[in-house]
Amino acid sequence: MHFNYDDYPGTQFFLKWCAVINSTMTNMERGLLIGYILLIIYYLIKGNKKERTFFSLQPLALMVIILNPWAMVVWLRIFGDSLRSRIFRFFWLLPILMTYSYFLTCLYEKTKKKFAKIIIALISIIGISQIGIGTRYTFTGVYENHGYQMVENRYKIQNDTIMAAEIVEKDKKDKQQAVNVAYDGNMSMEIRTYDASILSATGTFFSYQILDKETWDMLVDDENWQAIVAALVSGAIMDENWVDKHILERAFKSLDINYAIVQKDNYYLRIWQEEAVQIGKTENYIVFKL
Repeated sequence: MHFNYDDYPGTQFFLKWCAVINSTMTNMERGLLIGYILLIIYYLIKGNKKERTFFSLQPLALMVIILNPWAMVVWLRIFGDSLRSRIFRFFWLLPILMTYSYFLTCLYEKTKKKFAKIIIALISIIGISQIGIGTRYTFTGVYENHGYQMVENRYKIQNDTIMAAEIVEKDKKDKQQAVNVAYDGNMSMEIRTYDASILSATGTFFSYQILDKETWDMLVDDENWQAIVAALVSGAIMDENWVDKHILERAFKSLDINYAIVQKDNYYLRIWQEEAVQIGKTENYIVFKL
């Protein structure tokens, strides 16, 4: 979800921003966003003073201060790369789930018919259960997310992720500097949530299985370095003899990888130790600098 803002000045930036957001959404997510916007308009028109303030002030502030092309021209000049790599995180501040919850609760209280109350209650239960199921398999790491449970820290992500990110930040020294980092699926969602300046060097590839020599050769011929590095960082290559030092150098250079975060039990840990410099450890990971 990143692009070169310099190529999209003014209004073009806003249009590109919308296009990037839209391209990452499912139809259900897109529908929920449209519904949320309609609810905000409803509360602006029909809501009482508290409702207008609570549900409208935040999205309006975001749209005025951050999520518009003219303000961004100013903020990017002031904050530079620090904001470039984090702009999409502001989208998460919209209280979408809270707005739906409040609306359904009010609807339930105002409804007189018992059957309608049952329908609203069922919709609420299904919605809550879907959030629980979705986050269980999305926000997880080396230790499986079993759902509602005590969190390890105030960021609500696993300590491994925070420690690895802090090792990278300490080494790069400049907090505003964005870096390309290779990491596996266990860390993919959490580290992006914690530090937006840590970009995925392998794009959307966080794991890739290479089970035969033909597949390996095909990936090399196609110069699909993202898949190759993702397979290496997740330990999913059938035979380490396929991994040639010169091919790795081409892959690392092509993807401009700055760091790699590799689990200690990774089958190919030796290769990382030979090709990179170890700069730190967490309970389950080793952080390398390339």
